[in-house]
Amino acid sequence: MTGQKAIVKKDSGITDVPQLGGKKVLTIRGGTQEPNIRKGVPTAEVVTFDTSQQAFQALQQGKGVGYVDDEAALLRSYAKLGPQKAQYVVLKQNLSTEALAIGIKKGESGLKAVVDDTLRELEKSGEAQKIFVKWYGSDTASGFQTRDFKLDSDKID
Repeated sequence: MTGQKAIVKKDSGITDVPQLGGKKVLTIRGGTQEPNIRKGVPTAEVVTFDTSQQAFQALQQGKGVGYVDDEAALLRSYAKLGPQKAQYVVLKQNLSTEALAIGIKKGESGLKAVVDDTLRELEKSGEAQKIFVKWYGSDTASGFQTRDFKLDSDKID
């Protein structure tokens, strides 16, 4: 499970996604971010850029009050701020959530069973949490503070 989040300057006074209404929100052109902002905060003034780097730089330059991107990409940008991170806050609420999946060819029931069993065991044993912390935890470039999802099977054969 992943989603899109917003980052704002701490001194903006914005603490929740609905407070982005009526304000300039920066994001990437052509992705799902723009329509998700428009859906989640219909009164926001959405300003798009060709790249995430341009949009994030525009936030730093004060050209908008918030920047929206996929959570993992947003946290990587946030981590690159170094000491300036203290001036920004990632809003807790997601603008969207999106399930991630592993595709398996129909009829591959043996492979699906192995994948499902492995994912369930990783979750049950705590190994999934350890893997997450290793690759995405607070000591990585992604800098996730928490893991807000569990591995699960879709139970489709």
